[in-house]
Amino acid sequence: MTTGLRILIVGGYGIFGGRLVELLENEPRLTLFVGGRSAAKAESFISSRTGAKARLIAAALDRDGNLDVQLSAIAADLVVDASGPFQNYGDRPYRLVEACIRHGINYLDLADGSDFVTGISAYPRSQSLKCCRQRR
Repeated sequence: MTTGLRILIVGGYGIFGGRLVELLENEPRLTLFVGGRSAAKAESFISSRTGAKARLIAAALDRDGNLDVQLSAIAADLVVDASGPFQNYGDRPYRLVEACIRHGINYLDLADGSDFVTGISAYPRSQSLKCCRQRR
């Protein structure tokens, strides 16, 4: 029996991330980690989702913290980054991408910053896929 897909939605209680949770919450095979800097806001958002069939779990995730520790604790199969704004990510805007690659976690971004989107090409798809195959 499969346990289903574990998805971490960074910015999961925000506008875009919250909408994504709403769209996915009726799939009972999913575990959705509603992530962001505030565990309290994630818990509040989850408590408003009374009809969800997916398992919803609040997850504190701070991209300025130790991402390796945070991602290991969550153990997601997929990270969807719906946080922002991307222009405020500082000197290392791709640190979440890099952490996902290190952990063999698939990464999807809902970026609207053209510089961020252009820069992601520095991370070859084959590198990410290789990590993901090794994890399975």
